[in-house]
Amino acid sequence: MTESRSDGTMWHFSQSVHADEAQGHFSELLRNVASTVDELGNVQVYDMTFKHEITTDDEYLTVTIYYDKIDAPNLSVIRTDRFRTEPNT
Repeated sequence: MTESRSDGTMWHFSQSVHADEAQGHFSELLRNVASTVDELGNVQVYDMTFKHEITTDDEYLTVTIYYDKIDAPNLSVIRTDRFRTEPNT
């Protein structure tokens, strides 16, 4: 099966874990997301969003990754300097 997409679009996936009183769910979610990104192969990650969703039945932590497939030999993550602060001199 050949995967295709329109120009100007990108791939994405979301993963969630149950959020309850126990500690460690956010770390578990990030490990799961990192593992999935590794399994995707050669991708370029453009954005990552996080949300804490409360429904009538439960609470969930969700991460969504937006990425594109590339032919480079290694995973490439886009980095920006917009959040960098200069040290005080």
